[in-house]
Amino acid sequence: MSNFKKMGDRELYDYCREAGTNAHKYKRMLCAAIPEVFKRRLYRKYGFGSIHEFGAKVGGLSHNSVNEAIRVNEKLKDKPKLKELIKDVGLSKLARVANIATKETDEKWAKDVIQLSKAALETKIQDERRSLPGQGFKLENHLIFDNMSSREAFKVDLDPKTIQDLKILKANMKKGTTWNDVFKILLKGKLPKKQRARELKVQAKKICEISGCNKPAVEIHHKNPWAKSKSHENLMSVCQPHHELAHQSDSMIDQKFRQYKLRFS
Repeated sequence: MSNFKKMGDRELYDYCREAGTNAHKYKRMLCAAIPEVFKRRLYRKYGFGSIHEFGAKVGGLSHNSVNEAIRVNEKLKDKPKLKELIKDVGLSKLARVANIATKETDEKWAKDVIQLSKAALETKIQDERRSLPGQGFKLENHLIFDNMSSREAFKVDLDPKTIQDLKILKANMKKGTTWNDVFKILLKGKLPKKQRARELKVQAKKICEISGCNKPAVEIHHKNPWAKSKSHENLMSVCQPHHELAHQSDSMIDQKFRQYKLRFS
């Protein structure tokens, strides 16, 4: 057994890091095996009352982790590439793609799980879901008319950019302004001056410019790859996950990114 008292600070720190890394590694391996242990009822053969007791006593797995291991394994039973990753990347990432991956997209999602951070992976899943039939932009989801109770309500078809501009306009009005107030002002012709309109557009760009994304824009992306153009023209403001996705392609430039529909032209 190691004598911790004789270890220097750095040596003790490195020891803890290695122990923690190995602990995570072996928990992932156990999670990958849990479904087969459950299927064979192997835990009964060795005197455990349930699969949850087996997971807890053998590897310190929580009740929820055991359940998640079985659930994710079932979701991925026809997706071998993703299923194989349980022991390498763990359940957290795989649980995110289990409900959207298909047999046909198994290999594609497996590559994404390996390459992308959790935030970028979650963002890509959200983008994929928005692109599915019947999952496009819906006005009612943006709660534009939030003060219309007990009044006549109606729907208006607006493009995402117009809706975003309206939200920014309302946010810059005095506290307590309702959507009813906003439209009264617009109907009376009290539109912002050109200078104000430009300010609003600049402020609007503080939100990620990818259509449907409302995360803060914290990074600048070169639509014309810097490695090729050496130019700072054609910049756009994006959130961190979408910026990461911009550079995830076979050529390691932003070919995929250009396929996204931009909120601002």
